[in-house]
Amino acid sequence: MIRQNSNLREASPFPGVRLLWGLLFFLLISGCAGRGFQIKEATPEIRTEISRLSRGEVPEEPGGWTSFQGGPLNNGISGVEIGGTSLEVLWEFSPGKHVWEYGQEMAAWSPCPVFGDIQGRTLLFTGCHDRNIYCLEAATGKMLWQRATGGLALSSPLLIQGKEGGMAVLVVVSSDRSIHGIDPSTGTIQWTRELYPWTNTVTPSLTSSPALWVRPGAEDLVVATIFNTDMKWFRPVREGLLLLATSAGEIVLRKSISSTPVSSPAVISLGKDRAVALVAERKGRLMAFSLPEGDLLWHRIFSGNLYATPSVIRMKDGRFMVVVGDFYGRVETLDAITGETLWEGAKLGYFINATPALMRDDVGNGGIRFFVGSFDRMVHGFDADAGKRYFSLMTGKYVASCCTTARMNGRNAVLVQSLDRNLYAIDAADGSVMVKMRAGDMIWPYERPGRTLWSSPVPVMVKGRGAMVVVPFHDGRIRAFMASDASVMEE
Repeated sequence: MIRQNSNLREASPFPGVRLLWGLLFFLLISGCAGRGFQIKEATPEIRTEISRLSRGEVPEEPGGWTSFQGGPLNNGISGVEIGGTSLEVLWEFSPGKHVWEYGQEMAAWSPCPVFGDIQGRTLLFTGCHDRNIYCLEAATGKMLWQRATGGLALSSPLLIQGKEGGMAVLVVVSSDRSIHGIDPSTGTIQWTRELYPWTNTVTPSLTSSPALWVRPGAEDLVVATIFNTDMKWFRPVREGLLLLATSAGEIVLRKSISSTPVSSPAVISLGKDRAVALVAERKGRLMAFSLPEGDLLWHRIFSGNLYATPSVIRMKDGRFMVVVGDFYGRVETLDAITGETLWEGAKLGYFINATPALMRDDVGNGGIRFFVGSFDRMVHGFDADAGKRYFSLMTGKYVASCCTTARMNGRNAVLVQSLDRNLYAIDAADGSVMVKMRAGDMIWPYERPGRTLWSSPVPVMVKGRGAMVVVPFHDGRIRAFMASDASVMEE
């Protein structure tokens, strides 16, 4: 007699039941992860109003370099004239001890600084991996104050100068799941908006650099994006688009727009009642939202993930052009108001992590040019009007830094860092190297292609010094440069 194994269970009469339950569970989890994420679309009336306003006069951007890539459009245009043909170090600053945390999803290893004239002198503001916000005197590099936040300060802050006698404020989005308003003169915290309370399952925020909605005749608003994840099952924390008042940080709009991390916003101000915010979604979608409602105007799916923040400029015909590159190395231009493709773009050799910099070619035909670095180790220059790439400059390593633009010795120049440890000034006309300077050793030894965005050079006008280039280098130090044959500017 064959003895039956008592440990064996009777076969299910429905062998596919477990498989079906597993499939349903997977689809449920995927749905909770936001694959079916729905966003309210803008009404035809809102679309018509935005289209009409975008063709007229729009508010001027804030002067100076007050947010990521210069201003709300993120286009890296400085307008600074750097005299001379070479650069020399003016000062160097070493922040506090670095916290050795690195992940490929980090928004920046060393955030790009912002600048503003406060009480008669130009001040520099930047964050650091030691969880501090630093304020330096830009002319000397002297530290004036530092302020700790509850998390890593990986994104550029936003400096709001205040208008009509209003108070200046430095807005910082920290990985402590909060947005802070800081007095730029003293470092005193004016207000804090905690977006999520701490639990042992909520991860640190993936932050972004806030932008300013300029509203003539009304209080300007802060536009920010932030993303949080709760590791507890069936309780994902998703965030997206935020509008905050500048004076006290009151939340005007809080709207979930994505199930994956999103980029810093680019903001087109159309007056006190209307604006457009452009945001790149990590999983490969570029979105445009009407403000103040936060409704979807249009979206565009890219073939690769989007890690780069969109960059915007107004063209000669009055339309706004947005430029973005994806993780497959493709760069495209679109109408920022309608989403219409302007140029299908080009395929570069490798990933694009960095925001393109733009320039109006005042030396040539007055058209639009833009510049972007890639992990193919090159910096590429494009003629947006002709729809073609006109130079590619090979560097020694990956280019994971945003380009910025200025004028150097009377010529249009592109400034960028490469992971070959060099700072480059490139002639925007033909891609030839104007300046190449060693930028110091890497603070960490890894050079593999990742998703980390490194800092960019910032050309800025400094009271008492004139034109300077300030660069957070790969060795963890911030250095300021002047043209070697430039004269000191009087107050």
